[in-house]
Amino acid sequence: MGSLSKQITASLVFELADSGAIDLNDPVGAHAKGLPQAFARVPIRTLLGHTSGVPDYEGLEGFEADRSIEREDFLTAASALPINFQPDEAWAYSNTGYVLLGYLLSDVTGRSYRELVAERLLTPIGLAETRVDDARAIIPGRAEPYVQEGDEVLHAVGMDRGYSGWPDGGVLMSARDAAAWERALQHGPTPGRSVLERLTTPMRLSTGRSTAYGAGWFTDQIGGRPVQTHSGSVPGFTCISWRAPATRTAVTVLVNSESGRVARFMREACLMLAETVAPGSTPLSLAPIADDAPEVTAEALAMITRGDRPLDAARFAPEIATLIGGAAAPYVVPPNAGSDISGITWTLVETAGEPGGSVRRYRLERNGRVRH
Repeated sequence: MGSLSKQITASLVFELADSGAIDLNDPVGAHAKGLPQAFARVPIRTLLGHTSGVPDYEGLEGFEADRSIEREDFLTAASALPINFQPDEAWAYSNTGYVLLGYLLSDVTGRSYRELVAERLLTPIGLAETRVDDARAIIPGRAEPYVQEGDEVLHAVGMDRGYSGWPDGGVLMSARDAAAWERALQHGPTPGRSVLERLTTPMRLSTGRSTAYGAGWFTDQIGGRPVQTHSGSVPGFTCISWRAPATRTAVTVLVNSESGRVARFMREACLMLAETVAPGSTPLSLAPIADDAPEVTAEALAMITRGDRPLDAARFAPEIATLIGGAAAPYVVPPNAGSDISGITWTLVETAGEPGGSVRRYRLERNGRVRH
């Protein structure tokens, strides 16, 4: 499931907090052993919501998915990267933060992450086909991983058995168990609705602005009703999930292939499936609305179609401006559709308020393809 596994790790952290073993405002170093000072001081809650400033290890020099790396070596290498920002000053996705949460879970309980997931979540719920991965284990019925390079389909590089089960993205789940996991979130008793509410409540920055991210779920609303989504990938596997609680709908798409084309297909398929079973629950149902700020619409389109033109940091909120040009920029800057605007329609379909600001949702159409 890749990063869709983060909800599993976050659920365990919330359960640990409910038991009184930790306080989410504690610095993570008060519970996880041997952390570098730059990591040790950040509050646990900021790791859950990606507001810690801890740099993402993806792209770390010398780190490869098929190579073993021990905890001490990983911490030494990751802590050598510059901190993105001070806690609660901004938002930037950090897989490293969830690795630190896994260390915390193990150090507090004396159990491995693999054991905790099985004992506290999988067994009580009865998820017989879900497990923390071990890339070298022989697992009956397991799908083989593939990647697509151009028009050629290849077998994906095998992950290291340790890395494959890391707490930022190491859970295997079948389609059957994906449905059972959703029922467990909705109805309990484990993890249950109290944990679900915290997984899906957006964090706030020190400025009061919403991050549009809870803990393991991006948060949004369609037609005034909350929805959540998250995607994930590891070598050879890709997935995406969409939840619309008001309609008791959840769709999870899992594919044993990895490429840009697969990712685009999955996003489209996920929304189409959700809209089919729960009409009105996705952006696909939204109709164009009167544009109350056409100058903002024009500027937004110019950002999306900037091509090689640099972004003007002064046109962004301080929480984003501080990241433009840095390592965390890819997590916050607008997507870039290139400078060719021929055949593009750019239509306002929804506006909504949120803490510290507002949301404008646009439909981008080109050559029969639609994005929001």
